[in-house]
Amino acid sequence: MRRCLYCFSEYSGVFGVCPVCGNSPGCLPLADCHLRPGVVLKSRYLIGRAAGAGGFGITYRSFDLFLKRTVAVKEFFPRRFAKRDGTCGVSAAGDRCLSDFVSGRERFLKEAKFMSAFGECRQIPSVSDFFEENGTSYIVMELLRGKPVSVCAENGVCAQDVALYAVRECATAVLALHKKGFVHRDVAPDNIFLCTEGEQTGVRLLDFGAVVKSGRRLSRSEIVVKPGYSPPEQYSEGCAAPAGDVYSLGASLYALLTGKRPVPADERIAGTMMPTPADLGIRIPERIRSVINRSMNIDSNKRFRDAGKFLEALDPAAGRVSSAAETAVARTPPDQGDTPRIYVLSGGTVTGTPSTTTERLLPGTLLRGRFSVGLGFIRTGALGVYEGEDRLLSKPVRICEFFPDRIARRDSDGLSADCIGCQDVMRAGIDGFSFYASKLIRLSGTPGIGYYSDLFEENGTAYLICESDDGVNLRRYCATVRKRKMRPSEALELLRPAVVAAEELAKKGMIHKNITPDTVFIDRYGNCRLRYFADLCFPELPFEGYRSFRSDRRYSAPEIITGNRRGSAASDLYSLSACAYFLISGKDPPDSGARLSRKISGYSDAFPVPRRYSNRADAFSAIEICRGLNVSPQEREGADLLRRWQKS
Repeated sequence: MRRCLYCFSEYSGVFGVCPVCGNSPGCLPLADCHLRPGVVLKSRYLIGRAAGAGGFGITYRSFDLFLKRTVAVKEFFPRRFAKRDGTCGVSAAGDRCLSDFVSGRERFLKEAKFMSAFGECRQIPSVSDFFEENGTSYIVMELLRGKPVSVCAENGVCAQDVALYAVRECATAVLALHKKGFVHRDVAPDNIFLCTEGEQTGVRLLDFGAVVKSGRRLSRSEIVVKPGYSPPEQYSEGCAAPAGDVYSLGASLYALLTGKRPVPADERIAGTMMPTPADLGIRIPERIRSVINRSMNIDSNKRFRDAGKFLEALDPAAGRVSSAAETAVARTPPDQGDTPRIYVLSGGTVTGTPSTTTERLLPGTLLRGRFSVGLGFIRTGALGVYEGEDRLLSKPVRICEFFPDRIARRDSDGLSADCIGCQDVMRAGIDGFSFYASKLIRLSGTPGIGYYSDLFEENGTAYLICESDDGVNLRRYCATVRKRKMRPSEALELLRPAVVAAEELAKKGMIHKNITPDTVFIDRYGNCRLRYFADLCFPELPFEGYRSFRSDRRYSAPEIITGNRRGSAASDLYSLSACAYFLISGKDPPDSGARLSRKISGYSDAFPVPRRYSNRADAFSAIEICRGLNVSPQEREGADLLRRWQKS
């Protein structure tokens, strides 16, 4: 079998061209400075065609041979002071360029490390790996398919809803930087990327090469200016501040709505007037106009303080959700000494104490020379889950180890089957775990699903690396933040990302199977996400693995409770509808098995509607929730109803 270096599809060697895309290796565009297609880096990343090149690097479409997914590999290659030695090697163009080459490579890796620290923010491209090879450095990140939002505009002007959406998502990414004490300094329409293809649609903020610590005094060599989008204070030496990014956000919104680049800040100071949208014949709401005017004020003290205030003015609802989520996180009590502690596995809450037996890996164990095992540990089903640290990226992670204790044991060499007869079962379990994990990694970053970054085999078993949880589950959110019942339309709006996540799982033939208020999470950015994928199920596959499914009879669909444990996409819809019922009533729904035995459909007596809703949106939402709670899977209609729910 061959693998096409253009689309990475596998095809029989008897074909001269790829039957999927119609290309052959000889038709790939090449340049002397590019890596040759077919080169494998780190014994893992297959290099394809170059997707783009800038002054400091070349980005290639690549294929992760281990995880079987397409990624982007960015190579540090500054054309001004670097050269290609032979096929792959890179070195400084001369002795005079050596210091620039070395310092540039350090900044390149620093940018990668910085971006990787924001993996939980889906508006920032996720970095999964970076390494040094061939005398230079490489960054492995998600492959973005789409165009900068400025290119997507027709006749230079973006549709108002597209412009607002793009800038709002960009502001969310900038807010993540501001909360950690950094300033981007290069926000502009060219760096706001609109992903329009694939599973990870949405907006990404690009180019983090100019990021600096907020409040730091900058030298003249560190001045970065983008005419029209940089604030006045960025033209001279001074301290970087979040208000500078606010100016750039306002300028970007102005440019997208009007199709005109804003007048540069230095010219505005000199007296040049900037035309208003009305002067250009563009009609926009008064609220948006006031946001632009305040954001682009010459006096930084009169602008919004940071991206959070800008976002709240642009979209008040988004600001309230973000604030509520932060409050919920702040109210989460810290661990106390050696008392029983609460650990969270992808949204599932388990109470226990750290284990000191041979059941778990010893704290400090280094996996793959990169992931350090910490103190936090829980067992769930056939998994051991550890708090850990990615030493390469210097950020906390969760390490999930496949460990079916019924058939496996731990010894000095790692995990092994408990007996000869269990070896084949253990191998099948590892393969099944890897199969599920690779599916999750491909869905990583989808709205409503967290980030799963790496999968590998070591010590006789398999490990999955995912982001460390930071937020509260839906039950705690309602108890500590809302403290009141929601209207049906509010409940559906809050759960919308979880509905999208369930639909994406359904498209891939997967069922979450354990959606409850304890496994639906509100993260620190106010995003609703599904967690706890330990019971992920593929109805069409015979392999069930060693997963102990303990269903919550109040939220599991009747068909799962009564014996059809495989379920279907409609089963997840029932669970989501039950979560919505919890939000609007403040109570857990009754046992679904009991409902089925009494043949109750809809709300009926078991699901009383709190009151009749005069608001049309609330009334329609209540009907959708009722339909999702029908005991008959055929009445719920799985993914079709999920799509209707999304549009409600």
